[in-house]
Amino acid sequence: MFFVLSAQVVFAQVRDKDKSLKKIVESSSISQKNLGLIVANEHGETVFAVNADKKFMPASLTKIITAAAALEKFEVGHQFMTSVLAERSKIKKSILSGDLYLRGGGDAGFVSESMWFLVNEFMRSGIREVSGDIIVDDSRFDSVRFDLSRDQDRVDRAYDSPIGAMTFNWSAVNIFVRPGAKSGEPAVIFADPESEYIRIINKTKTSAGSKSSIQVSNLGYNKKYKAEEIMVSGTMGLSASEFVSYKSITKPEVWAGQQFREFLKRRGVVVKGSVSSGVTPKSAEVVATYKSKPIGDLVYSMMKFSNNYIAEILTKNLGVEIKGEPGTMEKGVDVLRAYLKESGVKDAEIFNPSGLSRKNKFAPNDILRILLKVKNNFKVYPEYLSSLPIAGVDGTLKRRMGKDELNGQVRAKTGHLTGVAGLGGFASAPSGEMYSFIFLYNGGAKETYDSKVLFDKLVLELLKP
Repeated sequence: MFFVLSAQVVFAQVRDKDKSLKKIVESSSISQKNLGLIVANEHGETVFAVNADKKFMPASLTKIITAAAALEKFEVGHQFMTSVLAERSKIKKSILSGDLYLRGGGDAGFVSESMWFLVNEFMRSGIREVSGDIIVDDSRFDSVRFDLSRDQDRVDRAYDSPIGAMTFNWSAVNIFVRPGAKSGEPAVIFADPESEYIRIINKTKTSAGSKSSIQVSNLGYNKKYKAEEIMVSGTMGLSASEFVSYKSITKPEVWAGQQFREFLKRRGVVVKGSVSSGVTPKSAEVVATYKSKPIGDLVYSMMKFSNNYIAEILTKNLGVEIKGEPGTMEKGVDVLRAYLKESGVKDAEIFNPSGLSRKNKFAPNDILRILLKVKNNFKVYPEYLSSLPIAGVDGTLKRRMGKDELNGQVRAKTGHLTGVAGLGGFASAPSGEMYSFIFLYNGGAKETYDSKVLFDKLVLELLKP
């Protein structure tokens, strides 16, 4: 008798949620034909659905699949290796009479701190002078920096950075601008991190007051100066706050190599040659290594801020893991397609792992299937759940559903393109019931914001008793 009553209670709860969610959707100005919605309870049973089997562009909800595949296909705690190599026969005392090789291992999170660790380990090799060049080897991947599945209109913003097997600081440079000492003087500009690879063209002027109008543009690689030129122009008020701009660079392997040289210089190591790209000879031996953060941490960085750059590098790494070097986007996306089929998703269309392609097409039910699969896999679920933005707390949900009493109860991935919005993840009600949901909107650009408001209302309704 107990089990019959419990089933009746569950049915009543499902029916009530369906009614309340349906009421919110019907009161919205958004046409239901433009919406794809599905909610499942903790048992995987559908609580509410609108066009759940209709295909939609998912935008960055595509990363739900990329993250799941990366966590499942790589071993728990997997790390990527960045190495420094040299031919030991050419090392005499503290002098290397040859080239030094920096070999990339596909670490999407290789940043300044990583470089310091690598250089500090290199110092224990005893080498203090390199008579040859620094050769950057990123042959683990192909040489395609911007895959055709991305939008082909390039911008110099950090989110559109080129990728490679050897990258540094997300293939981007930070440009900081502060007012000069007095009106009429140029503003003071800092490139972080500094290196000879960045050449600043300062066309700014300090003005009275606190208002600023600063523009920062990457003019590209200048062969004469062997540097990337960043032009900063406009005016900056004498009492204005510091301005910062994040700009992508164009040659990730050279950028990484120049930074390696700069970091060596700060430790007193002299490199007499230049920086170029090439392949490490078989005779070279490892003299220093750096292991990346574990795969779970890289997925965290990708999901929290919807990092397209990390998504593409992880996908090429999947290509290497399953199909061998060199890693290509085609190989990696093939791995994602196979993963979808293994998961029971038959008709989805995926061309780009970050969601930048409008050719990606998924039914809400397809993406929900992946969420439910991950939820039932303890080996990956803890890292997966912690990678999702928390409503009102961090990542791309920091300014949404920001009620203190709800902090930690909604963890979800966002998605956005012109005329496309998405929200998908998990919501834990005070009663202990945990819902999995996928919400998608494809329609006019003007209603994109309204769809996000609708999605937030639906999630908040799930949290009600």
